[in-house]
Amino acid sequence: SCNAMTTAADQNSFTDAIQIHAQYIKEIRNTALTGEAKVRARQWSGRYHQALQHFAQEAWKLGLNRQQIEDLIGPADTIVEPNSSAFAHAEQLTQWQGKPTGNWHSYFWRGQHDQLLFAFDGQTLTGVGWLYSYE
Repeated sequence: SCNAMTTAADQNSFTDAIQIHAQYIKEIRNTALTGEAKVRARQWSGRYHQALQHFAQEAWKLGLNRQQIEDLIGPADTIVEPNSSAFAHAEQLTQWQGKPTGNWHSYFWRGQHDQLLFAFDGQTLTGVGWLYSYE
C-alpha cells in the first residue's frame, strides 16, 4: 500500500510506482545524454522531471531513509552542508515539504540549475524540496 511505512529490513515493501520511477531515474542518471535525448530529459514536465517529482512524493510519503533512497536512485550529485555558501543560496530558492534539517542531498535535474533535494538528519528524511533557479 502507498501509505505503508518501510524500514531498512523491509526492502520488499517499496511500491511498484516508486520502483518504476527509480529505475527510470537511475537509467537517465547513468547515461551520457546528448542531442534530442538530453533536450527531452530536461523538458519542464517531461518524463524525467515527472519521474523525479513522483519519486520525491513517494519517498516522502513512505518515509524512506537515506540508504533506501541511495539504493533506489544512486548517491546524490552533491551534498550541501549547513553554513556553506551553497546552503545559503539553496535555502532562498528551495520550496520544501517537511522541515529540512541536517545535510541536503542534491540530485541534479537540469545540471545545477534545478535540483531535487532530500534533507537528512543522519539517515532520517526530514524534508524534500525543489531548488528552481528560474533561468
